Amino acid sequence: MTERAGKVDQVEWGRRGSVSRIQFVRRWRRSTLFAVGGGNVAVLLLGVVSGAIASRVLGPTLRGELVVAQTWAGTVSVVLTLGVTQAVVTYAGSDDELPRPLLLQSGVAFTVGFGTFTVLAVSGTQNWINWYGIFGGAALTAGSLISSNSAGLAQRYGRMTREFQRVRLIPQALGLVAAVCLWLAGIRATNVWLITLGLAILLPSCVIMISLLGGRQALTAARTWLPSRLLVRRAASAFVLVVGSTVIYRIDSLFVAAWLPSEEVALYAVAVAAAGACATVGQAVGMIVFSELRGIIDRRQQRAVICRGTARALVATSVVAIPLFLVAPRAIQIVYGAAFVPAAGATRLLVVASVPLAADYLLVHALLVTGAGRRVFHVQTFAVLLTVALLMAALPSGKIVLVALVSVSVYIVSAVLLFAAAMRGTATP
Repeated sequence: MTERAGKVDQVEWGRRGSVSRIQFVRRWRRSTLFAVGGGNVAVLLLGVVSGAIASRVLGPTLRGELVVAQTWAGTVSVVLTLGVTQAVVTYAGSDDELPRPLLLQSGVAFTVGFGTFTVLAVSGTQNWINWYGIFGGAALTAGSLISSNSAGLAQRYGRMTREFQRVRLIPQALGLVAAVCLWLAGIRATNVWLITLGLAILLPSCVIMISLLGGRQALTAARTWLPSRLLVRRAASAFVLVVGSTVIYRIDSLFVAAWLPSEEVALYAVAVAAAGACATVGQAVGMIVFSELRGIIDRRQQRAVICRGTARALVATSVVAIPLFLVAPRAIQIVYGAAFVPAAGATRLLVVASVPLAADYLLVHALLVTGAGRRVFHVQTFAVLLTVALLMAALPSGKIVLVALVSVSVYIVSAVLLFAAAMRGTATP
């Protein structure tokens, strides 16, 4: 009897232990979701306030010039990530192999950014750019890339509640401080704004990434400046897919910046910021789903997590999108000023587009984790071609409302195709 009772007690304690572990995981996921979501909201608010200050100080034309520079810097930095941001999250090699290759990549980003803005200035494409603007654009390009890689390192080490938030919040907060200082000083020179904001992003991002890598000691102990073959393979597998999906999110802004006058660029930036306010909430859900799927092998569980995460992303984004759609004109006037109210139509359309965009973001990363990268590539290739074709038809009209309508159409098509791919990939035989 005593032996049997002991075995029963062991089974009961095992059950209790399993329940407690499940409860712990659920509490961790919930706290992580709140932390990531709160960080996204904070980043959003910092960005909106900085943009509002810049818009009111510079006005539509000069604000448009600054947005053009930021768009080019952001696009170049995304391409130059080369898939490394995603690769470091799941890289199975030693941590000692990461510091010097990441620093080398950062230096390459600054150099390419410098060259890009030099070409923009010399070619006359953006003839307002001077040497301050060239250095500022290079700093902004490198800072954006370093911040992205730092976010990948924070995910690698599972530091989603502290370091991951610092990676995003500190550079944005310093950018806001820089914008306030420029405002108080009465400076309206676009090049000065560009170099100030660029350095405000670059310097803290460098400090944060070095601290995540282990500080000076880790840098001196690093083995080589060249990345390992395993890291290169993982980065290469993620490069086309992640960069392709990210370019889809930016390609409309890039075409607007390259094609339309500065005033229209500034108006479209207001619409993009409003849409970002909605999408960032859904993307917080996507980040958590990405982390959850890493440890799941069973297809049924993967399918359940993807369906549940997609539904949550759509609901969370809609909760923010619907009120913003209704009050868009008034909100723009209050935040940015009366000169930017003509952006209301495009804003409403991009706010609607943010709902499928949130699902698109989640599904891309979910498919990558479940090993369905080829399906993502096929969908995103089609989406890019469709976007370019529709933009080429819409841009000659000069109406940003038509450009926003392109985003609505493409995001819906992309999200539906990606969800279908995810369901096929997780279907049980």
